[in-house]
Amino acid sequence: MATVKVEGVRSTINELRKIEPALARESVRSIKQAAEPARAAIAQAPAVPLSGMGNHGPTKAMTAYGGRRNGDEWPLVRIRLTAPGWTVASDMARKGTSTMVGNLTRKYGGASRYAWPAIEARMSTVQSAVVKAAAAVERTATTALKGY
Repeated sequence: MATVKVEGVRSTINELRKIEPALARESVRSIKQAAEPARAAIAQAPAVPLSGMGNHGPTKAMTAYGGRRNGDEWPLVRIRLTAPGWTVASDMARKGTSTMVGNLTRKYGGASRYAWPAIEARMSTVQSAVVKAAAAVERTATTALKGY
């Protein structure tokens, strides 16, 4: 998976929260908005992959700012799948040969059948938009901090 490293955004937004909370919220909103094309594509997946899986809510994906630390790195934005049945259907089939796994694979393809292809197809667009949003956060924070 291709990644882009952007440094200082989290600390900049944390500092911005101290002096201009509304500006910090807007900055986070713009970063999350950058991932919207991938989130929207994931949400277009079939609502009910197999009978019985629709009983747990509609297909839903949401963008979130930040995430858990991985070594010295933190994700700036992530997309989270929130419908339990749909999440299971998307990732099932890494191992196993059950009838359900066979049906899902025949009908929709292998594991990570919904989320990953949608994200991968839009990866460069989303990365570019996130980098632009991070640069905008930097400019905004610089302008706001000049007044203090």
